[in-house]
Amino acid sequence: MIHDRKKKMSAWFVAGFGLGALAGLVVAPRSGRETREAVASGVDRGQKYVVSIGRNTRKRLSDMAESGRKMFARKKKKVSSILETGKRTRESDTLRTGTQ
Repeated sequence: MIHDRKKKMSAWFVAGFGLGALAGLVVAPRSGRETREAVASGVDRGQKYVVSIGRNTRKRLSDMAESGRKMFARKKKKVSSILETGKRTRESDTLRTGTQ
């Protein structure tokens, strides 16, 4: 029963799409050549837009990764410094008290 409903919905969708496309062609304010050129131009602009979004996204992700690497290096250096200070403090205490 659900399968029949889906078939009917699909059929209505296809029919609506076909009628819409047909109506668009019938009442189009331009000739066929002009319409094809307009569609091709729109597709070209859309493609350029998508490419620019991809390029910008790739750049931003690269910048974020570089920022993350720099931050990690700074934190690693800070932790190493803290560990080194702790090690020197422990060695100093060991020499001062003579115990380990």
